Amino acid sequence: MDTFHMNIEERSFEKAILDSKSFVKHTHFADNNRAMPGYAHLDFAPIVKTLQEIKYDGYVSFEPNLTADYESSTLTGLQFIKNLESS
Repeated sequence: MDTFHMNIEERSFEKAILDSKSFVKHTHFADNNRAMPGYAHLDFAPIVKTLQEIKYDGYVSFEPNLTADYESSTLTGLQFIKNLESS
């Protein structure tokens, strides 16, 4: 699953995740402009919620184009997603 491409191709993140729940083994998180999650327009809250709903326990990786250094960008993106997980 790739949020950047899902943004272009899918009508609903939630429906796409639910429809493919038995096939999802890995996810790539990038915002609609290929930035780190939280740096553009995608609403990651329903994505994270639906992944929790299906009890997804696979890998999630970031797949952004970085404008800042890798370490600080990754930590910022990770904290953004962790905040959504606990909401």
